[in-house]
Amino acid sequence: MNNKIVLFLLIAVQLGINLLFYGQIISFINGFTGFFHLPLWLSHIAFFLLFIFEFLVVIFIFDKKTAVRLNDFWKKHSEIILIIFILFLIIYNLIFMFTFSIISDERQHLHVSYLLSQGKTIYLNFFAHHMPFSYLINSLFIKIFGENLSMIFILRAFNFILFIVSFIFIYKSAKILYNKKVALYTLFFTLSLRQFFTSIYQIRPDTTALFFITLSLYLLII
Repeated sequence: MNNKIVLFLLIAVQLGINLLFYGQIISFINGFTGFFHLPLWLSHIAFFLLFIFEFLVVIFIFDKKTAVRLNDFWKKHSEIILIIFILFLIIYNLIFMFTFSIISDERQHLHVSYLLSQGKTIYLNFFAHHMPFSYLINSLFIKIFGENLSMIFILRAFNFILFIVSFIFIYKSAKILYNKKVALYTLFFTLSLRQFFTSIYQIRPDTTALFFITLSLYLLII
């Protein structure tokens, strides 16, 4: 079979899979956005970029001439392209921080933090299955800003900032160990992971842990 036909069929299949997956994701999103309206145009952009990525992968496998030209283009402009994608992933989550409804994990972490702000003792007066440090920090925010809905966005913003600082430490560490381009690749693939791509704004103890882990590694390297 001609390579171009194979290329076309593979792209068509990938597009079909993406559209099917896209429909499932939209259904999932609609079920969990009762608190705020989710900007679905962001999902359109994300899945369009995913399709472009798959399209390029198929080209590199089956169309060698085009792959060579794309490879030359990538060598010249890879850094700026990676920076654009990284900024897109960050802005994507920044917008979701103010639009996506609070999930069950965040409600749990908020409740534990609230109990601490009321003078309760973790593990003694109530059960929690995470370490206490992030809860203690969150409880300070609740004491300072009070018990209101704005706490959701204040704590999300705090977690978002911790994530961004953690990514800076990841970038700096990779740059020291290797070079700028490897550091950009490291940051891009880290942000592309589902756990980061969809969660860097959420209220989670993992955020505080990631901050201190990346800080420790950076201080160990320098």
